[in-house]
Amino acid sequence: EPPTDPITDPPTDPPTDPPIAAPIAAPIAAPTEPPMGLTNVFIEIELDLFPDETGWKIKDLAGQGVASVRAGSYTNSAPIVSKTVPLSVDTAYTFILRDSYGDGFKGK
Repeated sequence: EPPTDPITDPPTDPPTDPPIAAPIAAPIAAPTEPPMGLTNVFIEIELDLFPDETGWKIKDLAGQGVASVRAGSYTNSAPIVSKTVPLSVDTAYTFILRDSYGDGFKGK
């Protein structure tokens, strides 16, 4: 018959095997495939000395914005930024890169 008294004292014997430190790596996101009729477009931008002035937009043929990052979104912490955007394979797009200050990229 099993004991009915609860165990209240910690064990006094050491573990029979020492603990093993297992390496823990950050999880890696599996690449995602875009839905049928779309393709992933990889955008990479090297920021200048004033990254907070950089913004961009992708417009379709009708002039509708389909993806964008507004000026003020980037900081000095990342000199190169990237984003993957799913776009239709059957549509042409316009990519607009803006410098909100107006002095151009690599401005001083």
